[in-house]
Amino acid sequence: MPYVSITLAEGRTPEVLRALIHEVTLAVERSGTAPRENVRVVLHEVPSTHFAAGDVTLAERAAERAAAAGVASRPHGIPDPAVTATTPDQEPRA
Repeated sequence: MPYVSITLAEGRTPEVLRALIHEVTLAVERSGTAPRENVRVVLHEVPSTHFAAGDVTLAERAAERAAAAGVASRPHGIPDPAVTATTPDQEPRA
């Protein structure tokens, strides 16, 4: 019984998350690993302040981009959700 665990920055819509679950399930099924009903997919959403690459959190990265673009960010470097909207195939963007 395959168990797929995905960690991603929070902020995607329920529809986007549902589409991700569907596509991952189909990929496992198509690979011949297991039938659809045996595939388990778990999404772990974390705040952008808790997700980092290269010692820079996604919140810090978004705040830097916003500052470079002259866009004000929210207190404590947490970017406005409207600025960090996401699409299914990318991390939050500024």
